[in-house]
Amino acid sequence: MISRTCSLSPWFLATLALPLLAAPGRGAEPAPPMPSPPRITGLVVRVADLDQALEFYRQVAGFATVQVDRTAGSAEMVNGEVTLRLLRVKAPVRHDYPGPSEAHLNLQIEKLDDTLADLARRGVPRLVDKPLVAPIGPNVPITDPSGNILYLVQLNSQKDPLPRPKVLNYGITVPAMAEARKFYEGLLGFKVYSEAFYPPVIPYLPAGVLQVVLHESATKAAPPPPPDTAQMNLVFEVDDLAAARRDLAARGATIRAAEGAGALGRHAELLDPFGNVHLLVERSRSAKTARQAAPQ
Repeated sequence: MISRTCSLSPWFLATLALPLLAAPGRGAEPAPPMPSPPRITGLVVRVADLDQALEFYRQVAGFATVQVDRTAGSAEMVNGEVTLRLLRVKAPVRHDYPGPSEAHLNLQIEKLDDTLADLARRGVPRLVDKPLVAPIGPNVPITDPSGNILYLVQLNSQKDPLPRPKVLNYGITVPAMAEARKFYEGLLGFKVYSEAFYPPVIPYLPAGVLQVVLHESATKAAPPPPPDTAQMNLVFEVDDLAAARRDLAARGATIRAAEGAGALGRHAELLDPFGNVHLLVERSRSAKTARQAAPQ
């Protein structure tokens, strides 16, 4: 949820000093080294109707279409530096709001009243009757045609014209911040932007193309959604999927599935403690080669 988060400046270099690991005792296995921050390369949004989703993310969320493969049931879209891949699945999702832990995309818009009037004409569902009030500005949660949640945020600091919605950050509601921080900082290596906004918010420094913001407002953990149900997933790109799985398993991570086919290529599903699903996607061989050949 974004309702009480703040606008973040990417050049503000506040970080969190992660707890030091105790030295292993005699004969004990040394603890794994602390992780580096993950590399987020975009989002996967699973949707029940690909054509409806394409129209929604173009007209409402400000994404431009890069390519569509209706045979594979997938499409690629972009908004600024953020790549969004739509994947067709069998079933939509319904969220209890407010309720269990969920992940959502936060969008910055210029004029909330005008946007809401336009959405009403389009029949886009809202999850609240009146805009939520927050220090950063008013905001409203909506859903895409498959039930995935997005927030529309009008920042109080907005001055320049914003011709179309802009990706602000990626929000995750959690029921217990201490447990969430153990996962996102201790296991994945995220770095805190500032603790000044807690409670209820912990914003992280951007990791790749997206910033993650935790919001302690969920009522409980949610059951992980089945792979064939609508949902949003962060994409963590890795060079070696097998090595990443071994490393995360050594840290106590839960990995639900690994697949070698489909629109995503080789990937695995990484679960947080509250039922949210992230994706580990192996960088393609051609991309690896190009990266290795690039001048340092």
